[in-house]
Amino acid sequence: MALLYFMAMDQRVKAGVSSCGIFEIGDYFAEGTPTKISSMFAIPGLSDYGEHSDYLGMIAPRPVLITRGINEFGNSNETQRKKSLQHLNSTKRMVEKAKGYYNVKNATNNLQTIYFDEGEG
Repeated sequence: MALLYFMAMDQRVKAGVSSCGIFEIGDYFAEGTPTKISSMFAIPGLSDYGEHSDYLGMIAPRPVLITRGINEFGNSNETQRKKSLQHLNSTKRMVEKAKGYYNVKNATNNLQTIYFDEGEG
């Protein structure tokens, strides 16, 4: 997630790649979330400026590649499958929202994702 914050605030960075590290952090503090994450991932006041999808959008039109393992947390039991699916869907929603920012800047092809079968790359 550091990629989002760093690129959103520093225009000198011309392109970025994230391997399994980007998701909407708010999804993990919501009621009904199968697995909560540690609060160490939260920076006080950060959500006042937007969600992670907004930070990703602030990077537009610069190129970003996001990779995500479909079964990042495994798929041998129901808990692992639910956690993997939650993480995958969070990333997909974030990317779809951020694409709106890229579309406005006529840079749709500069935000790319690769989803692969295994866990973290």
